[in-house]
Amino acid sequence: MMIIIVLLSIACIVLLYYNYRLINEVETMKYNLIRANKAVSKAVEQGYKVY
Repeated sequence: MMIIIVLLSIACIVLLYYNYRLINEVETMKYNLIRANKAVSKAVEQGYKVY
């Protein structure tokens, strides 16, 4: 009985760890996309100013 409980708790910790890493990666991707968007809009604005 004890072994099952230990295995379950280990599985939960592993899942939480992977979820945390996944969430971090998604947040980083979002952040990079937002930065890229800002850079593109700035370039577009400057382009309009030039023309």
